[in-house]
Amino acid sequence: MSSVCLVPRCIAICSQPLHSGYAPRRSGALEAAERQVVLDHLHSERFRDKAPVEVYATLLDENIYLCSIRTMHRILPRTES
Repeated sequence: MSSVCLVPRCIAICSQPLHSGYAPRRSGALEAAERQVVLDHLHSERFRDKAPVEVYATLLDENIYLCSIRTMHRILPRTES
């Protein structure tokens, strides 16, 4: 049984190919330099043994917001191989 979308937005999304080979950059995505700043904090001596949630909380206490906790988790696996 195939599903039919009747919502215009859904029709536009569903009619696009699933694998176009091109992934557009999200508008809120961090630039390379911004990712590096986050990594510098995460890998610093001060935060080396801390989880991203602890780094996030500590930096917020100091009125520093770099990115979300999820973004910290997303950035880390790319560099730890």
